[in-house]
Amino acid sequence: MNKQNETSTALTLEELESKVFSDERLQIWLWHFLFFKKHYPPQRETGAELIKQMMEILRHYPDTRAQALKTAPHSLIPEHQLNWIREDPRQLHWINNRIKSEPGLKTDELHPFLKGRALTIAALDSRYLEFNGTEFPSEDANARNLLCIRIKTAWEQQAARDRIFDWIKGQDEAAKCAAIIEWLRKNKPERMMTWVAVHALTDLLILFDSTGFNEETIFVIVTKAKKSWSQQQYRKNLKGKKQVNIVLNEKTIKLLDGLSEKFHLTRAEIIDTLIRDEYATRTYLNERIKMREALTQDTISGAQGPSV
Repeated sequence: MNKQNETSTALTLEELESKVFSDERLQIWLWHFLFFKKHYPPQRETGAELIKQMMEILRHYPDTRAQALKTAPHSLIPEHQLNWIREDPRQLHWINNRIKSEPGLKTDELHPFLKGRALTIAALDSRYLEFNGTEFPSEDANARNLLCIRIKTAWEQQAARDRIFDWIKGQDEAAKCAAIIEWLRKNKPERMMTWVAVHALTDLLILFDSTGFNEETIFVIVTKAKKSWSQQQYRKNLKGKKQVNIVLNEKTIKLLDGLSEKFHLTRAEIIDTLIRDEYATRTYLNERIKMREALTQDTISGAQGPSV
């Protein structure tokens, strides 16, 4: 874009004020713009009073005003490029960490009333504000938009790597997280200094984002912790149980395996259930004993021959 085109897109002060009233993101961007120019607008919530005070600053400083009017049309990342960012604590924590490695305002320098997704988007909108003295602000906007695309791609790759944690979701989530923390305490105690409490998978993912572990190390840690958890559950399930060896014919084994597949139970669970039910109802064995006794009596009678 040439200089003439850049100038033609500049706003008037009245146009900027109108847009700021109707677009809170633009209002937040203007606050950061003035902050970066060391005019330090009031640290108050967004609204009419803040807009009034920021307009007064622009009227008082002509050079800053001219620069703001020229830059404002290129100030915000298009909304469709931000749809992937959710109100998700872990995702926002991960993105904010990535932003910290980029030039521009850091998240702890942003408007003090911003939180959650609004804070992260403001951090992206405010990238490269220190370069807004360049002749072509649209070039800075393009660089910032490309940064957003790079971070999105990196997040998608991170989300794919997170699938190694899928076994933690759902039942016993807190206990599984605790098992991983316990494994780390025993095997990586040097990393425990800065860790916070972990009660859910989100907490655990944020923790791993902060440890500096590489992908291979995380894979090893989670795999070993999962194995340790499975062994604990196996031992827990064995309480009150003893191993019994029985011999079954091949046909019975096939029938047992068929029941196992049909009802999604182990062999041991099926045998245990059948024995408990039979003990409670005495349905099949009583009938089988009666049949056996009748058969035995018939056999004895036949051996003795007809009575005289």
